[in-house]
Amino acid sequence: MAAVAKAAKVSYDAESARRCVYLSGFFSAANTAGKFGELDPVYIDSDGKVRGSDSTHLHFDGLAAVASDSDGNHPVTILGRGLIAQWLEDSDNMTPGTFLYIGAAGAMDTATSGATAPIARAISDVEIVVLGPV
Repeated sequence: MAAVAKAAKVSYDAESARRCVYLSGFFSAANTAGKFGELDPVYIDSDGKVRGSDSTHLHFDGLAAVASDSDGNHPVTILGRGLIAQWLEDSDNMTPGTFLYIGAAGAMDTATSGATAPIARAISDVEIVVLGPV
């Protein structure tokens, strides 16, 4: 596996965010389960709360539009299929066309974790496009 950790400062293309699949009206889970960063992979759990995806929780509904601390119950919009985001710093790079899968918390991986489909694809050396939920 080759982890692809996101940049310290991430951003997304406003036009793609306007047109992408998005889910709103959700809140982060309480305690550490609801802690995740901006544009981290997330999913909606069986209680209707947003949690961070990771190699243990392979569910994926999109990328969190905002960060959530461990207090939980923060409003969260999830940005999905079609979102274009700058994922890496200019000093890093990835090969365009590389598929990305759920990785460690706040990261993606170039190798699949179990039987998951890719969640994003590199479209430049620093940008990704979200392919959609698994």
